[in-house]
Amino acid sequence: MHRISICLIPLLLLVPQLHAQPANVKATDIRGIYSFAWAIHIQKQGMPPAMALDYVDGMTLCMQWRELNPQPGVYRWELIDDVLADVAKHGKLLNLGIFAGIQSPQWVMDQLQEPFTFQRKRHGGEIANNAASEGVLPLPWDQTYTRLWLELNRQLAARYHDHPSIGYLQLHGIGGSAMEMSIRLKPSEYDRFRQAGYSVARYTRCWENLVDQFAELWPRKPLMLTLGTVPADEGTALVPDTARDVQAYAYRKLGDRLLVKVAFLNGLWWQNQGPKAHAKPLIDLLTALGQSGRSTGGEMFWEIRAKGQAAVAGTMQQALKNALDAHMQMVEIYQSDIADYKDKRVYQPFVATLRSAHEQLK
Repeated sequence: MHRISICLIPLLLLVPQLHAQPANVKATDIRGIYSFAWAIHIQKQGMPPAMALDYVDGMTLCMQWRELNPQPGVYRWELIDDVLADVAKHGKLLNLGIFAGIQSPQWVMDQLQEPFTFQRKRHGGEIANNAASEGVLPLPWDQTYTRLWLELNRQLAARYHDHPSIGYLQLHGIGGSAMEMSIRLKPSEYDRFRQAGYSVARYTRCWENLVDQFAELWPRKPLMLTLGTVPADEGTALVPDTARDVQAYAYRKLGDRLLVKVAFLNGLWWQNQGPKAHAKPLIDLLTALGQSGRSTGGEMFWEIRAKGQAAVAGTMQQALKNALDAHMQMVEIYQSDIADYKDKRVYQPFVATLRSAHEQLK
């Protein structure tokens, strides 16, 4: 059965703590190796020792909108502040991503007139396992949804925009627990989505509105756009064109405050036996951006230690070589491949590889 991949919309990133001296951060400032972690894991198991390592340049922290803002007017700033304090103590940068879409709070969902329901593919991992198999997605153009999302971002910007240890902010997440600019829908669901008001032009304009919003609220911080696609049997025709158009608009608007990354960095790239064989158009786009001097990066497909070679499709060494060959300036490595949450020990088998990549990326 063929499926249609749809790019969807909004989600922003945050960053913490108030500072007297605002710090401008450009996309070119975010270089090297970054630890990638979910707030729920740090909340349960504490901060690992990654920030103390000389070959780790900072952290990318991700969370759901419903975790940060569980009730109207209630914000769990400690999810950000505690991590930010540790990152700042080591003189490094914290990148932040807040994901909306199906991760929106229930109190937001309750106010929407016609959220879109669809069947989600279930994946491993704590966040996906906590979600229902039937996804409920706010329509990206729903005025109530966009108004409430804007209010969250205003609160975030007022609290964190001037903190010098904040790196990039990410705008993503409506596709589910992923950070990519895509969602998986069956053909019948795609037809219903069009009936609900979807068109390529409307979707693209929703993304452009988010870029405009970011430019206004975060004038001294960079935005990260994440390219993502889905297996070839689910359809990918819209993804490369939309991704190309949105990043081009964002670059015209933001200039040196824009980064673009792929969320499926692995050891095989688009080879036929790889899990992302259909991703070549997006990899080509990212490589072309890097060759032209634009700021680009890659997020590892998954934890190598936790998922093994079958899931990650290659060794850490080969994945990092792919990043360098694609002219990336930063790579996000899952926290468990750097150091353990529980015993706080550094994972030794990857130390030499990560240190070498850090030196070349810097």
